[in-house]
Amino acid sequence: MVFDLSKSQRARVQPAEAVDVMTLLDDVRYELGPLLTTSEADLTVELTTCPTICFAPLQLRTIVEHLLRNALQYRSFDRPAQVAVRTYSCPGYTVLEV
Repeated sequence: MVFDLSKSQRARVQPAEAVDVMTLLDDVRYELGPLLTTSEADLTVELTTCPTICFAPLQLRTIVEHLLRNALQYRSFDRPAQVAVRTYSCPGYTVLEV
């Protein structure tokens, strides 16, 4: 799934700050706990090159939660869901990929 964070950030109300992505994911995983369990999802996380993202924290959490919720809700029901989250750096920006 692709979500253009730059468009969302331009409309932000909250100022951008360094957000620890693993902490954010832990919060979202807790929130989505029942859905993760029922979907038998295998969630792979790779944040070694960019463990933080400079973004409005509440908006980033909302975006990540929506992407993960959609990945789990609209999965194939004949097999366990496999969802990967990773971050990496490109010249001039950081990529968050779900």
